Amino acid sequence: MLILLLSLTASLAEQELFNSELLDHQYKFIKKRGNVEKMAALYRILIQKQHFKTYSFKDGRKKITDLQIRKFLNHRYIATIDREFRNFKDKPTLDEYLSNHVALALLIPF
Repeated sequence: MLILLLSLTASLAEQELFNSELLDHQYKFIKKRGNVEKMAALYRILIQKQHFKTYSFKDGRKKITDLQIRKFLNHRYIATIDREFRNFKDKPTLDEYLSNHVALALLIPF
């Protein structure tokens, strides 16, 4: 399964995650208190803002799911963010979290 981020957006987003101390210099997730929820919220924001291709190239018109995107991002950043990701599946829960962490939504461009 090949999941693609738009290249310009991905590099800007990763730079912001590094500046926010969510990723280290090797772009590995920094697991410390509060970072897991922040990263899960950012995963949801990336998905909502449609920063990923909708369909896979290999299977033609097979739709890429949120689960596949989460697994891709977990692998990319060497993270385990599944329970928190599922917690933010409900939009009201995510909106409530983002209202308390306003700067988070601004990390991801576009």
